[in-house]
Amino acid sequence: MSDTKLNPGERIILEKNTDVVIFTKLFGSWFRNRHQFLVKIYLTDKRLYVEQMGLCMYDVELQRIQNVMVGAPTGSSSFLDFLFALKYPFIDTKRGVSVQFQIEKNSPNPLARGRLVTLFLDLRDDTDLWFRKIIEARGART
Repeated sequence: MSDTKLNPGERIILEKNTDVVIFTKLFGSWFRNRHQFLVKIYLTDKRLYVEQMGLCMYDVELQRIQNVMVGAPTGSSSFLDFLFALKYPFIDTKRGVSVQFQIEKNSPNPLARGRLVTLFLDLRDDTDLWFRKIIEARGART
Protein backbone atom coordinates (compact mmCIF):
# COMPACT_ATOMS: atom_id res chain seq x y z
CA MET A 1 0.00 0.00 0.00
CA SER A 2 2.87 2.39 0.50
CA ASP A 3 3.18 2.54 -3.29
CA THR A 4 -0.33 3.97 -3.63
CA LYS A 5 -0.31 7.53 -4.95
CA LEU A 6 -3.41 9.60 -4.24
CA ASN A 7 -4.42 13.19 -4.76
CA PRO A 8 -6.26 15.19 -2.07
CA GLY A 9 -9.90 14.20 -2.11
CA GLU A 10 -9.34 10.92 -3.94
CA ARG A 11 -11.02 7.83 -2.54
CA ILE A 12 -9.40 4.46 -2.02
CA ILE A 13 -11.09 1.11 -1.52
CA LEU A 14 -9.07 -1.10 0.79
CA GLU A 15 -11.71 -3.75 1.34
CA LYS A 16 -15.48 -3.97 1.77
CA ASN A 17 -17.03 -1.16 3.86
CA THR A 18 -13.87 0.88 3.46
CA ASP A 19 -14.09 4.22 1.75
CA VAL A 20 -12.61 7.10 3.73
CA VAL A 21 -9.29 8.78 3.06
CA ILE A 22 -8.15 11.72 5.17
CA PHE A 23 -5.35 14.04 4.08
CA THR A 24 -4.05 16.16 6.90
CA LYS A 25 -1.03 17.93 8.30
CA LEU A 26 0.35 16.98 11.66
CA PHE A 27 1.62 19.96 13.61
CA GLY A 28 3.98 18.17 15.95
CA SER A 29 5.06 20.78 18.45
CA TRP A 30 6.89 18.04 20.35
CA PHE A 31 9.08 17.14 17.36
CA ARG A 32 12.61 18.43 17.72
CA ASN A 33 12.64 20.27 14.39
CA ARG A 34 9.02 21.44 14.77
CA HIS A 35 8.30 20.95 11.08
CA GLN A 36 4.93 20.19 9.55
CA PHE A 37 4.59 16.63 8.29
CA LEU A 38 2.30 15.70 5.43
CA VAL A 39 0.41 12.63 6.53
CA LYS A 40 -2.12 10.46 4.70
CA ILE A 41 -4.57 8.67 6.94
CA TYR A 42 -6.79 5.91 5.60
CA LEU A 43 -9.40 5.58 8.35
CA THR A 44 -12.09 2.95 7.87
CA ASP A 45 -14.46 0.92 9.97
CA LYS A 46 -12.01 -1.99 10.05
CA ARG A 47 -8.58 -0.56 9.40
CA LEU A 48 -6.27 2.35 10.08
CA TYR A 49 -3.36 3.01 7.72
CA VAL A 50 -0.98 5.93 8.19
CA GLU A 51 1.50 6.98 5.54
CA GLN A 52 4.12 9.71 5.84
CA MET A 53 6.06 10.90 2.78
CA GLY A 54 5.22 7.70 0.90
CA LEU A 55 6.27 5.34 3.70
CA CYS A 56 3.86 3.13 5.59
CA MET A 57 4.06 4.06 9.27
CA TYR A 58 1.13 2.00 10.56
CA ASP A 59 -1.22 -0.56 9.12
CA VAL A 60 -3.51 -1.69 11.90
CA GLU A 61 -6.69 -3.72 12.08
CA LEU A 62 -9.01 -1.79 14.39
CA GLN A 63 -10.37 -4.94 16.03
CA ARG A 64 -6.92 -5.60 17.42
CA ILE A 65 -6.47 -2.12 18.89
CA GLN A 66 -9.59 -1.73 21.05
CA ASN A 67 -8.16 1.45 22.55
CA VAL A 68 -5.19 -0.39 24.09
CA MET A 69 -1.65 0.88 23.71
CA VAL A 70 0.61 -1.47 21.78
CA GLY A 71 4.30 -1.66 20.91
CA ALA A 72 6.40 0.39 18.51
CA PRO A 73 7.03 -0.87 14.96
CA THR A 74 10.59 -1.18 13.67
CA GLY A 75 12.22 1.64 11.77
CA SER A 76 9.71 4.34 12.65
CA SER A 77 11.61 6.23 15.35
CA SER A 78 12.35 9.11 12.96
CA PHE A 79 8.67 10.05 12.84
CA LEU A 80 6.04 8.21 14.86
CA ASP A 81 7.96 5.82 17.08
CA PHE A 82 4.88 4.31 18.61
CA LEU A 83 1.60 2.66 17.92
CA PHE A 84 -1.38 4.30 19.49
CA ALA A 85 -4.76 3.94 21.05
CA LEU A 86 -7.39 4.89 18.51
CA LYS A 87 -10.23 7.12 19.57
CA TYR A 88 -13.05 7.54 17.09
CA PRO A 89 -12.89 10.81 15.15
CA PHE A 90 -14.65 13.89 16.43
CA ILE A 91 -16.54 15.23 13.44
CA ASP A 92 -17.65 18.84 13.03
CA THR A 93 -18.65 19.66 9.46
CA LYS A 94 -18.18 23.39 10.05
CA ARG A 95 -14.58 23.02 11.20
CA GLY A 96 -13.05 19.68 10.44
CA VAL A 97 -12.24 16.18 11.59
CA SER A 98 -9.78 15.34 14.31
CA VAL A 99 -8.42 11.99 15.38
CA GLN A 100 -6.51 11.68 18.65
CA PHE A 101 -3.72 9.25 19.49
CA GLN A 102 -1.85 8.83 22.73
CA ILE A 103 1.84 8.05 22.63
CA GLU A 104 3.06 5.20 24.78
CA LYS A 105 4.66 6.14 28.08
CA ASN A 106 7.59 3.86 27.19
CA SER A 107 8.06 5.43 23.76
CA PRO A 108 11.69 5.49 22.53
CA ASN A 109 11.30 9.25 22.08
CA PRO A 110 11.53 10.80 25.58
CA LEU A 111 10.03 14.08 24.35
CA ALA A 112 6.92 12.28 23.15
CA ARG A 113 6.13 9.96 26.05
CA GLY A 114 2.55 10.10 27.21
CA ARG A 115 1.68 13.03 24.91
CA LEU A 116 -1.66 13.26 23.14
CA VAL A 117 -1.38 13.89 19.39
CA THR A 118 -4.25 15.25 17.33
CA LEU A 119 -4.43 14.82 13.57
CA PHE A 120 -6.76 17.42 12.06
CA LEU A 121 -8.36 17.84 8.64
CA ASP A 122 -9.63 21.36 7.97
CA LEU A 123 -12.92 21.08 6.08
CA ARG A 124 -13.16 24.82 5.41
CA ASP A 125 -10.84 24.34 2.44
CA ASP A 126 -12.77 23.96 -0.85
CA THR A 127 -10.57 21.04 -1.89
CA ASP A 128 -12.08 18.97 0.90
CA LEU A 129 -15.73 19.52 -0.04
CA TRP A 130 -16.07 15.90 -1.17
CA PHE A 131 -15.18 14.72 2.34
CA ARG A 132 -17.59 17.15 3.92
CA LYS A 133 -20.35 15.66 1.78
CA ILE A 134 -19.44 12.15 2.91
CA ILE A 135 -19.62 12.91 6.61
CA GLU A 136 -22.76 15.01 6.20
CA ALA A 137 -24.35 12.07 4.38
CA ARG A 138 -23.45 9.89 7.34
CA GLY A 139 -25.45 12.15 9.63
CA ALA A 140 -22.66 13.97 11.42
CA ARG A 141 -23.95 16.61 13.82
CA THR A 142 -22.85 20.19 13.42
